[in-house]
Amino acid sequence: MGGKLELDKALAEALMETKAPGMGAMILGLGGRVDALAVAGVRVFGRPDKVQPSDQWHLGSNTKAMTAVLAARLAERDGVGLDAPVAEVVSDTNEAWKRITLADLLAHRAGLRDAAVLGPTWLLKARMDQRSGRDERAELLRQLLSVAPSGTPGTFAYGNLNYMVAAALLEAKQGKSWEELIAAEVFSPLGMESAGLGAPVGQQPWGHMQLPDGATLPVDPAGVAD
Repeated sequence: MGGKLELDKALAEALMETKAPGMGAMILGLGGRVDALAVAGVRVFGRPDKVQPSDQWHLGSNTKAMTAVLAARLAERDGVGLDAPVAEVVSDTNEAWKRITLADLLAHRAGLRDAAVLGPTWLLKARMDQRSGRDERAELLRQLLSVAPSGTPGTFAYGNLNYMVAAALLEAKQGKSWEELIAAEVFSPLGMESAGLGAPVGQQPWGHMQLPDGATLPVDPAGVAD
């Protein structure tokens, strides 16, 4: 009980300090035992619905860690070897990709820079694109591998492009979409029955944006592309 009370207090203090609409926290013990679980705040800023312990949360950037696990599992079998040069998996690449590996992508050391590609124009176009995520990633892969990386390979530079390219490489090798692969190789073996892709819709916590004037803007996930 003490753990629960302490967690409730910590969340209340965090809400006061950050002004976040809502939060959830959990303390896990040995073997995945839930020692304490607490939630606080509201699902949507400006609305009265309270966050519930059973609510589903959209976890940003969590798929990077999961994709790394996916790549490692596939590499143990007949997937792309972590140390395999990208050019061995996809033909017609720029010479520079003969020295860059899947491991470089997973470690953010491939020389890819988000700013060079993932600007507002690309994001708007991607959201309006009616093709599957796999087809969009395949096009992005061809585009990026046709030229040398704009950054410095071997130097750490955090970027989403690294994992977008890594996912597309796994798709090209396995002949299945990243969505299919992650469900079969990560979600299912771990018993993650409620895991999904994209923000949960319905009576669930929403994501929020902070506007330049400091105001908090709720974003309805039903109107956001996956």
